[in-house]
Formats: sequence, C-alpha cells, structure tokens
Amino acid sequence: VEAFLRRALELLGALERVGRWRDLISALEGYCRLGEELRPRRPDVADVISKSMSDYCTPTRLLALATLHERDDEGRAIAADMLKALGTALAPGLIELMNRSAHQAKARALVPLMCEMAPTLAPALVAELDSCGPAAARVIVKVLGHAGAGHEAAVGSLAAHNDVQVAREPMPALARIGTPAAGTLVAPQIR
Repeated sequence: VEAFLRRALELLGALERVGRWRDLISALEGYCRLGEELRPRRPDVADVISKSMSDYCTPTRLLALATLHERDDEGRAIAADMLKALGTALAPGLIELMNRSAHQAKARALVPLMCEMAPTLAPALVAELDSCGPAAARVIVKVLGHAGAGHEAAVGSLAAHNDVQVAREPMPALARIGTPAAGTLVAPQIR
C-alpha cells in the first residue's frame, strides 16, 4: 500500500503541475473516502492512506494553495475544494506552516476556509495543540471557536498560555461557542 501510494502522490503532483485541478480534487476525495471506508475492516491500510494524504499536505503546497486562493474567484473555489477534499489530513501541514514566521501572513488567507471546515478539522487540530507554536495556537483557537460545542476544554486550557496573545484568544472563541460549558470557563476570567 505504501509503494502504491508513493506512486499515487507522484501522479497527484503531476496533475497539480499541469493545473488539472478538478481531476486532482476528485482523486484526493477518492483516496480520503477510501481510507474512511477501509477504517473498520483494515485500519492499518486506512492509516497508511491517512499518512500519505498528510504527507501530500506539505507547507509548500499549502502556501501555493494560499496564493491560489488570493488570485481570483476561481482560485478561491479551487483552494476551498482542495482543502475540503483533504479534510483532517491538512492539520499537520497547516500547523507547520503557521509555525513558520516568514509565511504566517500568507497562511492567514487559509484561516477563513479552516473556520468553515472547523467541525471536520477540530479533532485533528486539538491533537496538534501540544506541539504547536504560539502563532499556530492562535489559529487553532479561532478555528475551534467555529467548531462549536465539544471543544470548550481545549480552548479554555489556552487561557493560561504563557504567550499573551494566545491567552487572549480563548475568550472570543468561547463566546462564539456559547454553551453553558463555555460560559463556565469564561466566568472566572471575567471575575
């Protein structure tokens, strides 16, 4: 499976280089769907597919998607479809990109798309919280605020972060979530 997917990633790169975006998006959706379908019967194969899709989401590739997103309406649509096709496989690459200070401004173009995908991305982003830098943590908290109920504890835990900007982000995110659990976490901060 690993050998097959290595070759598949090369072919996906070839589709990307020649600008066959719809074919590329369709192929990515197919691999991600296959991984989900195989998870109950063959979790080992599903893990290999998931890892390959994460490997495909390099910071350089995500930076190119951000550039494409800024280009025009068609570029925005392609970038949005690519991100949706990749789903949770985006998380490690996005975190790595956000941690690179030279590319943070460009990477912010993807934040609104990440917020739209928040319910899908949230579990993968929560798993990355312990390994990310302050810039990535701020983005994660913002996205988790759009993910809704169930992520209050992860967001609230960052209120005590040693980076002042990160420590400020949980309050608006918890207010956006708006659940009683979020209110319980906001009340002590207000007091």
